[in-house]
Amino acid sequence: MPAWFGRRPPAGPPPSGPGDRGEADRDALARGEVPASTRARLERERARSLPWTSTLSVSEWALARSVGAEPVGLVMGSSVYHTGWSYLPSWQSGELEAPTRAAHAVRALALERLRQEASLLGAHGVVAVRLERSDRDWGSDLMEFTAVGTAVRFPRAQAVPRPFLATVGADDLYRLLQAGWLCVDLCLGVSVAYLATDWTSMWQAGSWTNTEVDAFTSATYTVRELAMRRLAETARAARADGVIAYDINLSVERVERGGGGQERTDHVLEFVAMGTAVVRADDRPAALPAAVVPLADRPPPA
Repeated sequence: MPAWFGRRPPAGPPPSGPGDRGEADRDALARGEVPASTRARLERERARSLPWTSTLSVSEWALARSVGAEPVGLVMGSSVYHTGWSYLPSWQSGELEAPTRAAHAVRALALERLRQEASLLGAHGVVAVRLERSDRDWGSDLMEFTAVGTAVRFPRAQAVPRPFLATVGADDLYRLLQAGWLCVDLCLGVSVAYLATDWTSMWQAGSWTNTEVDAFTSATYTVRELAMRRLAETARAARADGVIAYDINLSVERVERGGGGQERTDHVLEFVAMGTAVVRADDRPAALPAAVVPLADRPPPA
């Protein structure tokens, strides 16, 4: 744990200096915006006073340029979120509303700050968006998420007030445009549920024979359907024709309950679905996809 946690702050005002973000940065973060210091750097990048950066590979960069998309910079959004206390039912399974709202809010806040950085660069959209979750020693009830992607601009297109976000990379963006499809925005669906383990489930899980654990299967279906329904609702609100290139991830946390010889293990399930909403621009025939063999493992979504 860092040395400054758990200690009393020094008397008097905090010291000023290059490491202090200042009131302007803190006020901006409180409003859900990017810090003023970040705005200043992005303005320099937009004016080409600084070189642009990118997460794209050389081949992706070349494909993006071939369809008129110009990478203008790496953009990022971060949020460290505190999850408030939530009542865990004793013998009842179901979705946990407060943790679900928190799990969605922290991701949405990081993504919105990433979008703000792209807007400051004058971008039309962000491709190859990834959400990364980091575990820190700051506290077990804190969630830190970072959204990273490459902002792109179409020089011949008009400026947009709200750049799109897409999980597709520049190579898939190229194929979509060649097939007559446009990226609309990023869609997100989250659900956090509690699974109370009853005696039947414990007997099934400890059986010497092959048998399905009905409660576990049912809980997995429930949390998945709720998250996918919210993903579809987001796409419908964006008037999209469909969602492609979506990542799904199910994480499970053990919760020890009971005592005095009545111990059991309950579980908290979190299901996250994230994808790119697309809309058909014209009816041109789809180009045949090229065979691509990835040389690196893709990390699971946060």
